[in-house]
Amino acid sequence: MSRKGENIYKRKDGRWEGRIIVKHNCGKAVYKSFYGNSYKAVKAKMAQYSPMSAWGDLENRVTKKISVDDYAEQWLYSVKLRCKVSTYNKYRGIYRNHIFPEIGDYNISDVTAEDAMNIISKKSFLSSQTQNDILLVIKMILSYAALNKCETASLKGLTVHRDDTKMRVITAKEQNLLIDFLTQNPDLCKIGVYLSLCTGIRIGELCALKRKNISLDNKILYVRATPHNAAKNYHK
Repeated sequence: MSRKGENIYKRKDGRWEGRIIVKHNCGKAVYKSFYGNSYKAVKAKMAQYSPMSAWGDLENRVTKKISVDDYAEQWLYSVKLRCKVSTYNKYRGIYRNHIFPEIGDYNISDVTAEDAMNIISKKSFLSSQTQNDILLVIKMILSYAALNKCETASLKGLTVHRDDTKMRVITAKEQNLLIDFLTQNPDLCKIGVYLSLCTGIRIGELCALKRKNISLDNKILYVRATPHNAAKNYHK
C-alpha cells in the first residue's frame, strides 16, 4: 500500500518501489520506477531524478515533440515534493482548468507570449488575481522546461492589470441568508464554509481538521495543523 499522496509502495520482496510519470502517450501515462531498501531512499532518488532524461539527450529531444502537458506534469510533481498540499492543489487546478485545455498539446518550444496573453484574454471574466495566477503558472512551467535545456519563449515582460476594486463585506442580512442555505441539507462543503464564516479559520487549517480536533462536549474547536504539517505528521 502506498503512503498517502505518494506513489511509493512496499513490494512483496521487501523492497520499496516508487513511480513517477515521465510523459503521456496517446492519453496514457508512462511511468519510471525507482527501487530502494527504504521509503526514504526511494523518495530521495525520485527527488533527484531529472525527468527530462526520459526523452534522451538534448540532440534527440530537438527532433521530438515534447508537449506542454509533459513538462507541466513533471513540474507539478516537483511542486508536490517541496510545497504545501494547498499550493500543489492550487497550481494543479489552475493548470488543468485554464491552461491544459488551451495549450496542453502544444510543443513546449512553440508556445509564444501571444499564446499566453490569448489565454488571459479568454479569462477576462475572472478576477485579476486569478488571471495573474494563470500567467504565473504558465511562466513557471516554461521556466521549468528551460532549466531542462529546452528553448522556450520569455514571458518576463507580461503582466496582468490589477483591479483597484475594494473588498466588500457581506451585510448582516446576506450573512443570515448564507447561514440559512448552509444549514439546509448540510454536507462537508457547507459545514466547512459555515465553520469559516463563524470562526475565521483559514482554508488550510480547515482542510487539516480531524474529528479529534472537535470537542462537542466542551464546544471547543482545536486548530493545530495545516495540510502540509498534517501530511508530514502522517509520514512520521
